[in-house]
Amino acid sequence: GDDDDDEPAPPIDLDGTKNPAYTSGYWPHAAPPHGMHYQGRRWGGSHVYNAAATFASYGVAFDFTPAARDALRAAVPRAHARFLAGLEWAVDMPVAFAPGRLVAVHA
Repeated sequence: GDDDDDEPAPPIDLDGTKNPAYTSGYWPHAAPPHGMHYQGRRWGGSHVYNAAATFASYGVAFDFTPAARDALRAAVPRAHARFLAGLEWAVDMPVAFAPGRLVAVHA
C-alpha cells in the first residue's frame, strides 16, 4: 500500500470558494476559523436565501452582524448542531426515475 493513504487531507481553504470579483451580498465580516464557504457567505450575508426564517425559528433576530451569527449558534441545541455537522455536504445517488440520479446538497 501507499503510505500517503494514511495522511489526512489538507484543510480546504473555504475562503477560496468565493470569487473575489463578487463584492456585494456576502457576509462582510471576518470568517470563523477555517473560513466560510461561498454559500454560507451568501446565506448569512444577504436576503437571497431567506436566512431570516432560520434565525426566527431559533428565536434570533436576523441581521448581518457577528453577534447575530453567534446568537444563532448559541440557540441551536447541541444535538441538532452535531446532527447537522455529521451530514454529508453532497449526496449523489441513483433513483428509479429520469434522469436516473438524485443530487442533494446540504446548504
